[in-house]
Amino acid sequence: MRALLAAASLLLLALAGCSSSPSGGGEHKDVTLRDNSFSPATLSVGVGQAVEFHNSGARTHTVTMHVPDGAAAKDTQLNAGGATSYTFSKAGTYHVYCKIHSDANGNGMDMAVTVA
Repeated sequence: MRALLAAASLLLLALAGCSSSPSGGGEHKDVTLRDNSFSPATLSVGVGQAVEFHNSGARTHTVTMHVPDGAAAKDTQLNAGGATSYTFSKAGTYHVYCKIHSDANGNGMDMAVTVA
């Protein structure tokens, strides 16, 4: 009986990981800030989709972005271990960078998020 219950639990966990959601809403994506870089360096998301930024390094970083007209701006400082999220509400390309380790022109610690 225990073996059957364990097998059923594993099957449910596996199926939960296989679910898919349409572009936007619901599902989020993760970005890691560490060692003066964003990982991944490029990301594609749907309109309405959220991205969570996690500082897994020892240094303080910012999540700062240039946004398409009409979208809310983002400028958040993250200490080591900190996290923040942003929901992309408009289509376009967002330039995300760390003000401490980069500049607004893409020289240094930065990434691009394409929203479609």
